[in-house]
Amino acid sequence: MSDLANINKKILADGESLPEVMLKDGSKVQTGTVATMLHNVTRYNDGARGDIEKELELSIPTLVKVGLFDLFPAEEWIAGTNAGRRFVGTKALEFFARFVVSEQTTLISGDENRYHFKVINYSTSRSGTEQVSPVYQGPMTVRTPFIYRNTTWSKPLTDAQKAAVIAVATFPWQDSADSSNAYMEVILPSNAQGYFAFSTDWHILSGFISSSGTPEEFVTAIVPVCLENGVLRGLMEFIDVV
Repeated sequence: MSDLANINKKILADGESLPEVMLKDGSKVQTGTVATMLHNVTRYNDGARGDIEKELELSIPTLVKVGLFDLFPAEEWIAGTNAGRRFVGTKALEFFARFVVSEQTTLISGDENRYHFKVINYSTSRSGTEQVSPVYQGPMTVRTPFIYRNTTWSKPLTDAQKAAVIAVATFPWQDSADSSNAYMEVILPSNAQGYFAFSTDWHILSGFISSSGTPEEFVTAIVPVCLENGVLRGLMEFIDVV
């Protein structure tokens, strides 16, 4: 039984097993991989690491083979606040990066190293909606909530390493952005009940960083998109729950 088959048994009742199936191109994939991945994403969000990270990474080739990332691109998995989905999306980009290499590179001098960043992928993506206010009951006048987003990295980097990444960015880079200059007041009628939700726009920049004498490491930076006036870009909605 394959490693993936053993992993996927965790979602089954005792004594049950999941078969491999053959696709039209003649390759075989292990059934149950998507369901097990979703289970492990929940475990990751609950704080599990170690084996859960290894199991999620092991599932990536099969998820790619069955077309999951054609339906839901890796950038969509990375966008948003779900840590488990971000981990899966980052690992998917790392998998794709083995086959796609860009010539866009830069060298940044550090104290003792020269950091080299090789761009593999750049895109923008909008996260799913996230509730950003309590539930309001009309009639009342409410102000859209303050939204703050900052740049996140797939792994810890030194300032010099970050500088190597930022140097090749083809977009205006801001480590943080907010909506402080873009609020508005909304008048809710007496029959209105609901909350505000926000979808954030992100720059997603991935590639390999290395320095003299050290192996390459895959890095993804997730950077808030800003309007020309510096305001965080995204979509604010009022979600009616009546």
